[in-house]
Amino acid sequence: MRLSQLFKRSSKNKPAEHAKTQNWVLSYPKSGRTWLRVMLGHVFTEHYGLSQDQIFDEKTMTQAAGLKPTDFSHDETSNSEGRDLAQLTTEKTKYVGKDVMLLVRDPRDVVVSCYFQATRRKSRYEGDIHAFIRSSTHGIRKIIQYYTIWENNRAVPASFTLLKYEELHGQPLRSLQTALAFFGAANIPQKVLEDAIDFASFDSMKEMERNNSLKNKKLRPGDVNDPESFKVRKGKIGGYREYLNEEDIAYCKTMMEEMNCPFGYQ
Repeated sequence: MRLSQLFKRSSKNKPAEHAKTQNWVLSYPKSGRTWLRVMLGHVFTEHYGLSQDQIFDEKTMTQAAGLKPTDFSHDETSNSEGRDLAQLTTEKTKYVGKDVMLLVRDPRDVVVSCYFQATRRKSRYEGDIHAFIRSSTHGIRKIIQYYTIWENNRAVPASFTLLKYEELHGQPLRSLQTALAFFGAANIPQKVLEDAIDFASFDSMKEMERNNSLKNKKLRPGDVNDPESFKVRKGKIGGYREYLNEEDIAYCKTMMEEMNCPFGYQ
């Protein structure tokens, strides 16, 4: 079956596809998902001999590699859906019996990256960044609410693995090994992992996006002449300080404290 046919079938029968998928990698947008997918995709292409054309189709790749069917989802938080934080599902019963890995990142960095995603790449928001971070449909309270929901539901899936963006930066080899263990991929030579980390380095991915070398819309800038419209934009830990003023930073800090932001981000 051609990949285009697979995508078409999947979009028409989402409940059935969800039932067939054992592993779910979930994340709020702009939490490092693309970075992780490129690393994993390179491992699958090098170790299992799969096509690089499938690098963003984990469902097909995991099945072809004989692993548990795995998919990625933003789990109701996609910018395109524009849900209010009050509309987020507070019970994750649809993941009963599933294995879940949740990828998280400092909400302050997430909300700034989401702003550029929504304004420079997707044209889904017209206000300024100061209003954006306070918005109930895009802002930092929604990110914290989503994290809190999963903190309260982490016992619902058959297994729950937490992977932090900051760990991907500081300990990329160990983090990649954690992700591959979740996928059920064992005995991957360390050289393959190190090559995958190099392949998905910030500079390398920036160049891939600039040249569209992966030929996939998931890694394509809104405007090749606008650095802030790139999917791979800066990738810095604490980069929010470059865009938020003192009042904005204080607001984010207050929300994180008042809402008791989980996963060590207070």
